[in-house]
Amino acid sequence: MQRANAIAPTGFRSFRPDGQSAASADHVSQAWLEPDLSLLASERADVPPMPLDVFSPGWSAWITDTAQGAGAPADYVALALLGSVAGLAGSGAIVQATPSWTEPLVLWLAAIGKPSTGKSPAFSVVRRILATIEAELSASDEERLREHAQKTGTAKAIAEKWESEVKEAVKKGLAAPLRPAEAEVPEPYVPSQRVITDATIEAAADVLRGNPRGVVLWRDELTAFFANMSRYNGGSDQAQWLEAWPAAPLTVNRKNRPPLRLPRFSISILGGVQPDRLSEAFNKPDDGLPARFLYGWPQPAPHVPPSKRRTGSETIALERLRWIEATVGTVEAPLVIALDDAARDLLDEFSAEHYADAQPLDGLESGFFGKGPGNVLRLAGALALLQASEAADPRPVITGDIFSRAAGLWSGYFWPHARLAFRIGGGSAQRRMERKTLLWIKAQARSVVRREEVRRDALGMALNAEQTDALMTRLAGAGWVRRVPSAHVPGRPVTAWEVNPLLLGVN
Repeated sequence: MQRANAIAPTGFRSFRPDGQSAASADHVSQAWLEPDLSLLASERADVPPMPLDVFSPGWSAWITDTAQGAGAPADYVALALLGSVAGLAGSGAIVQATPSWTEPLVLWLAAIGKPSTGKSPAFSVVRRILATIEAELSASDEERLREHAQKTGTAKAIAEKWESEVKEAVKKGLAAPLRPAEAEVPEPYVPSQRVITDATIEAAADVLRGNPRGVVLWRDELTAFFANMSRYNGGSDQAQWLEAWPAAPLTVNRKNRPPLRLPRFSISILGGVQPDRLSEAFNKPDDGLPARFLYGWPQPAPHVPPSKRRTGSETIALERLRWIEATVGTVEAPLVIALDDAARDLLDEFSAEHYADAQPLDGLESGFFGKGPGNVLRLAGALALLQASEAADPRPVITGDIFSRAAGLWSGYFWPHARLAFRIGGGSAQRRMERKTLLWIKAQARSVVRREEVRRDALGMALNAEQTDALMTRLAGAGWVRRVPSAHVPGRPVTAWEVNPLLLGVN
């Protein structure tokens, strides 16, 4: 709520037709509202760096060295690692919070940064490791491929036999035999995959048909993913993609093919977003997709001369991720990652605090915050798997320490980074114009501005006179300007606005 502040208005300037500075006593006596400082908030506020101590010691060291070798923030390597674990596990691992509450190991992660900040070099290291695992899985696909070929050949032979029997029955005037179920040719063979790049629902569903545990959708630029939600026939894929986050069952209607029914539509997502394209992702009628992502927007990495950069061992990381791939279960028999007694107690504490903190939130922040408990459990499951992979312990458990680290990672890192992203990209076009106007006034060091100056010089004629008046009225409500009464030039009225002197002193 805005309130009158205690700053004396003495010395305020108002516009006069003769260009002199003066103000009526009645006008000067009005107290200014306390201005809305959020309109001037920096485009890039300081947010906490990735707390690497949430990872087990071996992985923490690997993330640090790999990031330095890539010349990138450690945040990007950590995000890629978490996305990879989720892609390998998916519905093959579940976090058992209570007898009635489980979470799949599915994570949606967005790395925010300009093209030169190191996202691609950081991601490429982890991507190479996953490519090696995929190649190994494909090499062991020979038996699956032979079985598929045998089923296909058998089905075709049975279908041909049935067709002959139908023709013979017709010739003899007899009832045609029913088509045997064994005559149905199997769907095309799907090789083992852990990474996909095609974001269409039909393509993703086809891959999951042969990889039911799940995959990770790896996108260099997530903005296109959000934009493509409604590219087909004016419809939207969003409702179906929302089912991927809880790994829910899904039926996909396919063109010229029978519907495909998946027991689990399990897809993790990892990708990058450029800061100046955030609004394309967030300014949608339905904010359900962006609210499910975990965001990382780090500061650029400090420069380290190439000759002095350390490099994380891809061999060690491959061995550990290969272990995770082999240890998690299947959709029918997933690896259950349970909470110990200490973790369950901490979950109760976190839940109570989370409930209280969620009440004043709305919009994107409310949607993101509401997914907090689920994402904390998923992060705890990923951290438990990573820790277990160092010791090759096939029975990962979420201890109190692991849960505490996961909760701290969500509340101390992902939550402030998400708020930053939502503030910068989730604001309306109206709010961005208001901020643009204030920054122009501040740069001009003007104590009084006229409407037409704002319209022409600050907004580039993007608004008409009436819309500009409405914008300035909103800024008046935000405590930054107020209309100058009875301001005229000879023969023509002029709408002018006095500027809160605090604006000229705001850093």
